[in-house]
Amino acid sequence: MFLESSFKDMAKIYKNIIDLVDDHSNDKDVISNCEYSKQKSQQLVEVLRLNGIRSELIDTRVSSNRTAFILRVFTSVTAGQLNRLRSTLQLQLSVNNLEIVSQPAEDFTIAVIISNPVRTVFSLWHAFTSPPEEGDDHPLLYFLGQDDYCCVVTDFLCESSPMLIGGSTGTGKSLFLHAMICTFLTHSDPEELKLLLVDTKKIEFAEYHDAAHLAAPIITNTHDAISAVKYLSELVEERMNVFAKSGCRNIDTYNQSVSAKKKGKAALPAQKRLLCFRQVLFHTDTNLR
Repeated sequence: MFLESSFKDMAKIYKNIIDLVDDHSNDKDVISNCEYSKQKSQQLVEVLRLNGIRSELIDTRVSSNRTAFILRVFTSVTAGQLNRLRSTLQLQLSVNNLEIVSQPAEDFTIAVIISNPVRTVFSLWHAFTSPPEEGDDHPLLYFLGQDDYCCVVTDFLCESSPMLIGGSTGTGKSLFLHAMICTFLTHSDPEELKLLLVDTKKIEFAEYHDAAHLAAPIITNTHDAISAVKYLSELVEERMNVFAKSGCRNIDTYNQSVSAKKKGKAALPAQKRLLCFRQVLFHTDTNLR
């Protein structure tokens, strides 16, 4: 599970990605957005009341570019009425963009979403301080962004691997990889997670050369990277045989089984490889294609 102390230590070490993991809660733009959302939340409940809808504000979620007001509505209202109400609220609240989204809940709950006056940086700190309801202690948890309700969206790499990250220059590929690595480092112990980083560009993962989670020094040589990929392929095959003999489908169920039986078997650490500019390997060795 993420600890504030580990974040502070990490922020000191990885200076080149400090903007990604730093706490932006004291930035004047962030404070401005928070004050703006507080003002609009008070207006929103009153405007709804004037339009014959009795409601209660139960949560306010301020993200980098939008704010979601979560309200419990006590007056029966249809989807069509909500749609017609949207333009009325937008006008009376004096906002440029406004959305109304119904949420599944025991009581009728809606989210009124408006744009913030200033777009700010969405940092990992915001994600760390808004942990998911389940899986916060999973070593392969990583953050994807935010949903329509300004809630942090997460996934587990073991459930979505293998993963190919592609996109044109400037679309955030490297930022996503750094976010993933930082999450791994702050949500797991070196004993339960091992990373093998391949960086043929030699500068992308340089900040992590002292990370305790590394299974080996960061690989920058193409020939060594190809050997590492082949080794990992053999490791996967070996582990699949272990899982098959124990009747387990993946590493999580296997480690749970080992922990429960306590027969002297050691739990297996999760092994993950992150390859930077992997196409270089494909161009070098056609057997990997």
